[in-house]
Amino acid sequence: MKKAIAISLVALLLNSAGVFVFAQTLRPAGEKDFTAAYDAQIRKTIATFPDLPGIAIVVVKDDRPIFVRAYGMADKEAGIKADNDTLFYTGSSTKSFTALAAAMLDQEGKIKLSDPVTKYTPGIRFKNEIPDKITIRDLLTHTSGLRNEALVNRLAFTGQIDQREIDHVFAEGTTLNDANFGKYNYTNLGYNIYGLALHYHLNKKWQDLLQERVFAPAGLKHTTAYVSKARAKKFKIVAPYVISTDAADAGKMVRSQLEKTDEIMQSAGGIFMSISDLGRWLNLNMNRRQARRQTGGAGRSYP
Repeated sequence: MKKAIAISLVALLLNSAGVFVFAQTLRPAGEKDFTAAYDAQIRKTIATFPDLPGIAIVVVKDDRPIFVRAYGMADKEAGIKADNDTLFYTGSSTKSFTALAAAMLDQEGKIKLSDPVTKYTPGIRFKNEIPDKITIRDLLTHTSGLRNEALVNRLAFTGQIDQREIDHVFAEGTTLNDANFGKYNYTNLGYNIYGLALHYHLNKKWQDLLQERVFAPAGLKHTTAYVSKARAKKFKIVAPYVISTDAADAGKMVRSQLEKTDEIMQSAGGIFMSISDLGRWLNLNMNRRQARRQTGGAGRSYP
């Protein structure tokens, strides 16, 4: 009988480096051969792409990691090697953590997924009316039909997070395409608005909610939504790299000028995590009971 495994890979390519999770099958007797062959294939790939700064991979089989390795550099210029506790930026995989916290708050009746968005935005007077049919669930499932590119760009790139300005952009720039309501359209906006709802309704930062309700109970010790806290703990953080489009070095990997800071970490994409923690997160999702035992149970059932 074949056993299911999950593989998570973090490519240290861009400031918005992604986390990719996929599943394969593995014969029970082939675990040792698999790890050796997989390591050889990764090294061959790295040799083929010498500009690749680094890569980190974890493979979870059944209820334990069978492959956790980091390759290459976390910071080429500083000569810092990547290791299993190096923090990689997870990009939009952040959404899975935010959604989990949202499910917890829904179970507790604090922010109900079935409630209108406007119930949790007190004091915000929208220039364009937001109908009550648009729920928190619509935000998190990318089916709200709402648009506000100015808010999305401000939270992700500008670092201009004065709350009064954010409120202004939220109120003035949010529009509804009613024809798109109920239809899937991937966007960061729903998760950005959910982060604002936490602030308005619970006076809670999304970063602190994830730390308290997800990272800490799951035993994720090298995971944070604060760059400043990672630096204070002297964690290794991957440097950002991009593929150059300049004529002199077109196609080569170069250091990016856009480094993540607390001000441009946002609830749709704003977590740094080590590959060892990512393996633990995979295990929690694949084996909820086993993962709860490993973290002391905490008496909580995660939806």
